[in-house]
Amino acid sequence: MKFKKVLIGMFIAGSILTLSACGSNNSSTSSKNEPAPRPTAKTPTLAQALKDHKFWYYFHDKKVTKDSTPSSVIVSKGNGKVAEYPWNLTKAGEENLAFSDYLKLDDKEKLSMLTLPSKVVLNDYIDAYQVLNKVDNSDLFEDFKVSITTDDTGNYTKYESLTIPTLTTEKVTGGVKIEKDDSDLNIINSYASATIYDHSFEGYTLVWYFSDHPQIDGSLLTETGNENIQFQLDSPKDASKHITVDGK
Repeated sequence: MKFKKVLIGMFIAGSILTLSACGSNNSSTSSKNEPAPRPTAKTPTLAQALKDHKFWYYFHDKKVTKDSTPSSVIVSKGNGKVAEYPWNLTKAGEENLAFSDYLKLDDKEKLSMLTLPSKVVLNDYIDAYQVLNKVDNSDLFEDFKVSITTDDTGNYTKYESLTIPTLTTEKVTGGVKIEKDDSDLNIINSYASATIYDHSFEGYTLVWYFSDHPQIDGSLLTETGNENIQFQLDSPKDASKHITVDGK
C-alpha cells in the first residue's frame, strides 16, 4: 500500500509540473504576440516647442490642405531667438513655390528660399515694386516673448500671445522699403493639425478677439513626422525670461 501511495504521489506531482510548464509556455507565447506599447507622448509647451522645432508655419486658414500656402514661416535658432518671414516677401513667394515642394527641401534650402527678393508684389492687382533696401536675415532674429492671460481663477492659461520679429513693407517713391517690426499671434489651444501628402503637422489654434470673443484666425503648425507629440499651452507657473503672466 505504501508503494502504491508513493506512485500516486509521484504521478500527481508530475502532472502539476507538466501543467505549470504548459501554462508558462502559453503565457510566453501570448506576450510575444501583443503589440508593443505606444511611446509616451511628448507634451512640450509653446516656449519649449519653439526651441525644439526649427520651422513653424502660420496659416490664416483653419483647415490646412495640400493647396494651402502659409502666410509666413517662423524660424527658430533653438536658443530662444526666432524670426518671422512673410511668405509674399520671400524668394519662395516670388517664385510661386508650392508649399508641398518647399517641404521637400532640406533645412539649408528652406532658409535660402526665405531670403528677400529684389522685387515684391504687394497684392494681385499691381505690378512688382523694386525693393529699395535690404534686411539681413541674420539681423532679424530676436528673443521671442510669450504673454499669458489667465482665466478667472488666475491659475490657468486662457490664451497666450507670442511676440516675434517680422518684416513689413512701406510703399514709397521709386519702390518699396522693407522694415523690421513685431508680430503678435494669439494662441488659444493646441488642437491644430494637418496632413500634406506624407508630411504630418501638429500645433496651435490662433485667434483674434472681437468684443472679448475669440474668432479663429488660423493655425501655427510644425512638422512632427512619426513622433507622438501633444503640444500644450504654457502655464502661469512657467513665468521666466521669455514668459510674462497677466502683464507682470
